[in-house]
Amino acid sequence: MGLVQSPRIVTDGLVFYYDQNNVKSLTGPPIQNLAATRAFNNSSGTGISIVGGYETVDVPQVGQSNAVFSNIQNNYTAFSPNSGDCCPSLLYYGSGFTVSPSTLYTYAIVYKVNSGYTNANYMYRYEFTSNGGSYVTEGGVHNDSNRIHLGGGWYWAWGTFTTQATTNWIGYHAAFYYRYSNRTDKLSVAKVLIAQGDYTALHPKYWPADNTTRSSTQTLLDLTKRNTITSTNLTYASDGSFSFNGTSSEVTSSANASSLGISNDLTISIFTRRAASPTNALQGQAGFGSGGSIAIRNSGNYFADVIAATSTRYVVNITTLGSMATYENVWVNLCVTISGTTLKTYLNGALINNVTMDSTIKNFASEVFGIGAGYGYYRAQGDVSVAGVYNRALTDAEVHQNFNALRGRYGI
Repeated sequence: MGLVQSPRIVTDGLVFYYDQNNVKSLTGPPIQNLAATRAFNNSSGTGISIVGGYETVDVPQVGQSNAVFSNIQNNYTAFSPNSGDCCPSLLYYGSGFTVSPSTLYTYAIVYKVNSGYTNANYMYRYEFTSNGGSYVTEGGVHNDSNRIHLGGGWYWAWGTFTTQATTNWIGYHAAFYYRYSNRTDKLSVAKVLIAQGDYTALHPKYWPADNTTRSSTQTLLDLTKRNTITSTNLTYASDGSFSFNGTSSEVTSSANASSLGISNDLTISIFTRRAASPTNALQGQAGFGSGGSIAIRNSGNYFADVIAATSTRYVVNITTLGSMATYENVWVNLCVTISGTTLKTYLNGALINNVTMDSTIKNFASEVFGIGAGYGYYRAQGDVSVAGVYNRALTDAEVHQNFNALRGRYGI
């Protein structure tokens, strides 16, 4: 018997779509990765030789990466900390960068070492007063208790350090190797993160590339590739997901309704979870226009907020929802479709309201699609994990199909 495939999201007419559970859509929070390009080091010394290179690897839970590696042939028999052959550098993570004094930084790597040997020198740095200035201090931050096995021998390790009061420059950061006798080993590093602040809980799949900065406009990507998304004051969790804080969070798209091919008929669908014990009544809020041109929101016991061309306002009640407290910290799928003067609202794939308006909705061609604020009276407080916009009205069956495609993820 073959496997029964889960239904797929309807794509016909889809003009905007993000999914924070998809690493191709949610790239992670705004962050600057100070770690420069990783490079190997070929060297030799008394009783040891190192040959490095690059290779493409597939790291479990992270994905494909261009890893730098060093193969170590060690025949050293009498290690001495004061010998000239001490502590060869296996990998360079960059020659230096500006930092702020007395400031917390995160240093993290994704690495694999065949022998299982671990040491703080995998995550080492030197501090200076300036580029070319005086030496201040040095140290490593690797700790076996601060690492997670990702699979296949790959580890995600993290640590923090606070720069000294006179430090303004990290002059060198890399991996060193304190040798043991009769060992052939291989050290590989797939990713490195050095960033101001505490990012120890940020999964490596959300780290920006070496020596790059991810701005707020890059945290979310529209999977239809039609829109640039600007994220403002989202609250990011350790798993990379985000939520709306109810006071200043919002997401807006670059394209307006007209450029998306929307003049009247449309579908807006979101998977949303209201915050537990919210200070704001709003659960999910998304739409075009600041005055309720078309908005999907959940406050009190209603969510479809539409203004017709006659300026008549249609606020669709959802008496089946009951007490909003029932929906705190619970995922639901809310959907609105408009076809001509027919306004339909859906809860978890089921049609719950069918309203005939006295005219089509008012002109909102210049309005952009947004989530979280400006599309009703309140800011959203909670999560909007998936948001989709279509330039046509989906059928009842298509709305149900979209719900079934994702309901298992949210336990609905």
